[in-house]
Amino acid sequence: MRLEAGWGRAYSTSAELSGPDAGVPIEERYFAGGSNTVRGYREASLGPRLSEDDATLVQDPNFLTGRLSGGGNALLLGNIELRFPVVPEWNIGGELFFDTGNVWANWSKVTASSFALTGAVEDREAANAYRTSFGIGVTYRTVVGPLRLDYGIPLRRATFNTRDDMGNIVDTETDPPSVWHFSLGYAF
Repeated sequence: MRLEAGWGRAYSTSAELSGPDAGVPIEERYFAGGSNTVRGYREASLGPRLSEDDATLVQDPNFLTGRLSGGGNALLLGNIELRFPVVPEWNIGGELFFDTGNVWANWSKVTASSFALTGAVEDREAANAYRTSFGIGVTYRTVVGPLRLDYGIPLRRATFNTRDDMGNIVDTETDPPSVWHFSLGYAF
């Protein structure tokens, strides 16, 4: 089991120029979603969406490649995993897991309504919603650590709409119904 919380804040010149929440460089923010945080969601996809202002805070433009979330200054994660042998003589094991978590711009964005086990959420509500998932996995123990293949199913899928200047929806992005994760090492 794992329970993790984190908080970051800009200081000195960064806080004076952009404010204590916006001045944290994107490379230093918390990210959630993916094989080592909340399986069942794409890598670094939870939390506030990437904004135009975030690009000005990035030192390495390649850091933004393929990134959905702009990260956050507040983090809350919870994981429960049951590991068991499947074929011990071949070093193959299995796992059942339940993951929860999200990142927020700051702790003031966290409300009681953010926490629900299931249900669809949209746009701003989706960015602040505590997300949950469950799944199964297979591990193969190697000398450098276990190779892991996990299959995660999100219980709280989100839809994000991109709007034009008139407020019309021009593009919609929805969390996939399931996600495969392949990695080396245990999730936590």
